[in-house]
Amino acid sequence: MAKVLPPCPIEPMNIPLELAIRSVFTIAAEKIPHVDIWQPNIESSGGFLEPSGRTIRCPPRLMGDDGNLLFAVVYAPSIEHPQKTDTPSPIVRDIRLLGNLLQRAASDYGMHRLLLILALPDTLESGETLASQLADARFKLGQFRVITLPHLNQEFASFELALKEKFELFSPFPEKAFLHKIESSDLPTYAIGVLASGAHQNNPFRTPVESDIQLFLKHGDWPNATSWPETTRALDSILLPTGKAP
Repeated sequence: MAKVLPPCPIEPMNIPLELAIRSVFTIAAEKIPHVDIWQPNIESSGGFLEPSGRTIRCPPRLMGDDGNLLFAVVYAPSIEHPQKTDTPSPIVRDIRLLGNLLQRAASDYGMHRLLLILALPDTLESGETLASQLADARFKLGQFRVITLPHLNQEFASFELALKEKFELFSPFPEKAFLHKIESSDLPTYAIGVLASGAHQNNPFRTPVESDIQLFLKHGDWPNATSWPETTRALDSILLPTGKAP
């Protein structure tokens, strides 16, 4: 279950990383039902985030798991342009390394998840460069996907709105019922409306259905434990000659 983080002050421009992380936390908890969200300890040295003694430039600032989706939020500052055009930038290499480490760890624990890396760029330009490099087939990342989140060099309201739109890309469908249950006390009102509309006038089952309704209302139950007897007979008269519905 998502834990509530304390509020953080809002600044109009150059959104602090901590505030951006808190916003991601809040929106993820809102958009993804039953998600567990936590902040890994990136201050401790060694271990998982330092494979072969090398520190990853973009450690996960936030992680979430809902049983189907596993995501990690990373900070992707302005990208250093490599000397060779066919070489990925250091931040792209580290995103690939982190994704592979997370995918391997999930597999070792028997966790079958869709793995996402959510990258927070600091500027619009760095976000565009990151998205371009991630889309380059030469820099294929592995068994995970990377989504570039809105950049931090903008007003907070715009950032938050764009962030919600990004989460629509992978959040579950909204749990909305197609049919709304109504109270039994409201049924007479709905029935009167249907009858007044006249839509039932030309229906071939109008007479048997009305007879069955009157029968049920007269006895308060179905006589002989046979529900909708007249309607059933009308259906049988159509189905029996052909053996199938018209």
